[in-house]
Amino acid sequence: KDEFDLGKILLHDDKYYEEVINPIMYNYITDLDLFRRNAAIAIGNSEDPSYIPVLEKALKYDNLEIKKIVQWALDKLSFMEK
Repeated sequence: KDEFDLGKILLHDDKYYEEVINPIMYNYITDLDLFRRNAAIAIGNSEDPSYIPVLEKALKYDNLEIKKIVQWALDKLSFMEK
């Protein structure tokens, strides 16, 4: 699906979850924070600086583990952009 991308997974809202993620992954997702964390790791490893604005938005999450991984990904992609 075109709607299924890492940035949208990381920042997903209830509507995106219900319409895109849940129909595909409903048997595999038990912890949405873990799913967001994994998306942030994949983004960090993507070597694609176009994800930087998505990562900056993701810093809003209260979960410290997500913030830590998002910051790691942001630092990695910011370094690659230079």
